[in-house]
Amino acid sequence: MQENIVKETKEIVADVIGETPELLNSTQLLEDFGVDDLDKMQIIVSCEERFNISFSEDDFDEFDTIGKLITLVKEKTTEK
Repeated sequence: MQENIVKETKEIVADVIGETPELLNSTQLLEDFGVDDLDKMQIIVSCEERFNISFSEDDFDEFDTIGKLITLVKEKTTEK
């Protein structure tokens, strides 16, 4: 399940930013891809729908890299 989370989260981000998932590195800053608040919201909503989880407003500000987003998704899926 954990490996699927990484793969599927990268696919969600890639879809929003128009990149290939295989090219995404966990340490890359989302702003390096031109991700703005609207893009982040789209990423969050897509993750919530895909993984059946909920993010708080604090979570929105918490992730600035792909790796931090993956960590958040993993945490939320284990809370269920």
